[in-house]
Amino acid sequence: MSSDTSRIGTRRWDRDREPPGTWDEILQWHEVTCDHNARAHAGRWAISRLRQVLGEGWLPRAIERADEGYPLALLDTGSHLLALAEVLEWALHLELIMDMDGRGKALRDLRRDPSLRRLLHSQAQLLLAGLARRLNWQVALETTREGQPPADVEILTPTGTLNVETRVLTQSDEARREHAAMNQTSEWLLSLGWKHSIWIGGKLHRHPTERQQEEIAEMVQDNAPAVHRGATVKLSMPGIELEFAPTGNATNPLHSPSTDENLFRRMVGVIAEKAEKMSRSGAGWLHLTTLTGLWAFTPWAQSPLEEQLATMTAALETALGENKPDGIVLCSAAGMNRSGITDQSVITENGIALRRVVNPVRTRGTLIMSLNSNGQAALSSWQALAEAETDWLDWALKRHSLPNVAELLSPSTV
Repeated sequence: MSSDTSRIGTRRWDRDREPPGTWDEILQWHEVTCDHNARAHAGRWAISRLRQVLGEGWLPRAIERADEGYPLALLDTGSHLLALAEVLEWALHLELIMDMDGRGKALRDLRRDPSLRRLLHSQAQLLLAGLARRLNWQVALETTREGQPPADVEILTPTGTLNVETRVLTQSDEARREHAAMNQTSEWLLSLGWKHSIWIGGKLHRHPTERQQEEIAEMVQDNAPAVHRGATVKLSMPGIELEFAPTGNATNPLHSPSTDENLFRRMVGVIAEKAEKMSRSGAGWLHLTTLTGLWAFTPWAQSPLEEQLATMTAALETALGENKPDGIVLCSAAGMNRSGITDQSVITENGIALRRVVNPVRTRGTLIMSLNSNGQAALSSWQALAEAETDWLDWALKRHSLPNVAELLSPSTV
């Protein structure tokens, strides 16, 4: 199953104690929960740098505002590799913008407003800036043009200047509750497979009952030896079709049930609204990250990349009318690569569709759609930005003499 969710604000505190409320307590919690030397060192650096940049008072205010969970995945840096990667990327991105034009306003907005909305927007903005720096391209933030609102990111590329508006589309309250239930079931199956060293794929048309979970667990235990010898075992019960396969030969991803919300139509509507505002501001490109389940829980998400690109481009051409920007980049979050997805590329007259593995153990889907001749000229630059993310973390860690991704992925060093 692919993902388009972010860890920001998604991890709830469920232990029998008060959560850390200060930077000192976060550092202490990181040490208590981390039993890996390289990860402990990298986490200490990241937390200390965030503390220095965001300020002492930022964390208590962020915790107070975090209705959807603890901010910036800080609670899990010692126990979850992907949380550590996210916190490291936050700190490393902030380091990179310190010499960029416009950093003052970007940092001021982030420090003043610790809400989830602001965190998500800043994450998307800093990601683009960091990818451009990876390519040695000049970048500015919050660039102002006479009589027009500022663009979130301005990038000088070999094919011209990209003035980019960033937007992150999150779930509705109903979809958020449904997605939480989907994630819980998916995580349970993933953990069950890891426990028995097999891959569990297939389709969940609904959530298994408690009794069905017991039956699935028994089936996994009984059939694991045969799967280890190379067999593929299928399980079918009402609304649930699963397949147990060897981990090195897994081809069937895990698909969760679709939500009732029309995610595709909602996303197109948001783009149309944003494009109308962009037509007045002069920004040429919209970079939209969807965290709604669009990339995981819809028939569109299960279609081939070329079909995804053609369907999305046609829908946007119709919805935007005369308010077309130069182009739109639509992407998922960098979610856990749970089904062995490898790099894929499709280049058509509609634009470029990419699926890229992002270190460590993540994947991101990206559609790059040009809507006029100016947009067509910029396609190669956008593809280069997407490609730059695959090893970005290693590149940024090396700049600060921090453990590389291979060291962070290695077995415990304590």
